This record gives sequence, structure tokens and C-alpha cells, in this order.
Amino acid sequence: MEVLIGERPGGKVFFCLMLEEEGVAYQKDSKGNPILPNFPTYR
Repeated sequence: MEVLIGERPGGKVFFCLMLEEEGVAYQKDSKGNPILPNFPTYR
């Protein structure tokens, strides 16, 4: 599990939760890091 937390000027913040399932082959970015799918949440 990976959680990204960001902040923008003006008090804006964002969060992104990504999950990696063991044994699944994910695409890689140009640096060789796996491109993980976003974890959908609904309100």
C-alpha cells in the first residue's frame, strides 16, 4: 500500500491511495517503478 499526500498553495491538499497485489505484473514507468492502480472510493 502506498499513500501519496500533496499540498498546494492556498490550503489545498490531495491524497491518493494505491494498492499493489502480490503476484501481479504491473506496467513500469521510465524509471522501472510499477504503475499502481488507484484505489476507488465513493462518497
